[in-house]
Amino acid sequence: MPFYTKGATMAKKGKKKSKLRIIVFILLLAVFLTSGGIVASHYIKGYLEEKAFDDLSAEKDATEEGLKTEHGTVLGEYVKLYKKNHDLIGWIKIPDTKLDYPVMQTAGEGQDPEFYLRKDFDKEYKISGTPFMDADSNIYLPTANWIVYGHNMNNGSMFADLTKYDDPEFFREHRYIFFDTIYKKGVYRVFAAAKTQIRSKDYDGFVYYDYPAITTEDDYDYYVENVKAMSAVKTDITPRFGTQLLTLSTCSYHLSDASMGRYIVVAKEIDARKFFLRQLQKILRKAHPWFKHLRIY
Repeated sequence: MPFYTKGATMAKKGKKKSKLRIIVFILLLAVFLTSGGIVASHYIKGYLEEKAFDDLSAEKDATEEGLKTEHGTVLGEYVKLYKKNHDLIGWIKIPDTKLDYPVMQTAGEGQDPEFYLRKDFDKEYKISGTPFMDADSNIYLPTANWIVYGHNMNNGSMFADLTKYDDPEFFREHRYIFFDTIYKKGVYRVFAAAKTQIRSKDYDGFVYYDYPAITTEDDYDYYVENVKAMSAVKTDITPRFGTQLLTLSTCSYHLSDASMGRYIVVAKEIDARKFFLRQLQKILRKAHPWFKHLRIY
């Protein structure tokens, strides 16, 4: 083959390879932009959903006058939000975490008890939903245990921080939970936190969600005994019947079947007035030597 013919053939092959590279590059770029867009969209949605909750929190107004209802007087702090949505039954917060949300409940006849699983405060569809209380838990009787459910979101929002309670240091530094019903402010002390699972054909052991409406001492003691036994971090706290319990529940992915795992954090109510006086005492003692031996409660 003459040299110039061979050269032309090689040039054609080179052009084909070049075109192929360009096509592959364009395809890869399209995949990258598409996947990047999906990821960006996911995080933007997460940001907007969290901002909506921040805006709700900003609407809490302690100077508002209380609102009388058939169940009692709604705290002034929550009156504006309650007027917007009567499904509001409280607000939950764990300091120094992202967990700071309204708590909803749909326990009326004909209502979907999991309505807020994928709904925001305004009842519009949102993938992260809104924390909600089990329909069988009752803040009015009250039942001795209240179970509140929330998603474990990939962006760390909602109840994702709960799974960190397996770490003893995190457990110790976040042992207080603030849960107000719309009628009463409350402070709770964590005494158990555990990986667990839902009932299945392969597991028929203790399941926490069977106890959202505890009204007897036997059920109360059985529940406390079991959640303490499961807890990764052990405490010497054993609540007694008559003390309100609060159970927070979220998904956990520690099992081979990711849909089966759950994580719970269980706390007991403590005297809110004494707690806040104690905190004030600590602040004053640190502020000046004059207050080193101060006791205000």
